[in-house]
Amino acid sequence: MQHATPHAPTRTVGIREAARALDKSPSTIGRYIAANPVLNHGTAGRPKVDLAELIRHRETHVNPFKSGSHAGRLFGEVDGAANGHADIPLADAYNAAYNAGRVLQQNLVDLAALLGEKLAATVDPREIVALLETDYLRILATLAASLRDDAEAPPLPECTPARP
Repeated sequence: MQHATPHAPTRTVGIREAARALDKSPSTIGRYIAANPVLNHGTAGRPKVDLAELIRHRETHVNPFKSGSHAGRLFGEVDGAANGHADIPLADAYNAAYNAGRVLQQNLVDLAALLGEKLAATVDPREIVALLETDYLRILATLAASLRDDAEAPPLPECTPARP
């Protein structure tokens, strides 16, 4: 005869406490509960959730690479190995972001010098738009190439640029 195992006591909490426990905003948890009403153990006006159940549900239903802070994903706050993505060292992420910023800054500074005379000699708005679009696309391609090069480069020794 099998004995039923007693259920562990549940901890039903409100949205604010759940948000604090998960380090998310109350509105994020509220939207998540609204999208998954099976998790609501309260009323529509006063939702309550079993914290352990909510955590399990989010672990199995939320793709961390499609939610949350974009910077968090970039700077390694998410364990990507569980999703088939390799984690990158924090120093490498900082260096890649720093290098991309420098490339973008230099290209934008150069843009004024490159386009100054061309724009001064142009009065047709369509031609101005075409000139700007061409150079914006060139800058974005240069930025993408810089990021790709950083991603393909071997890891750097432990060094991080000074952050303000």
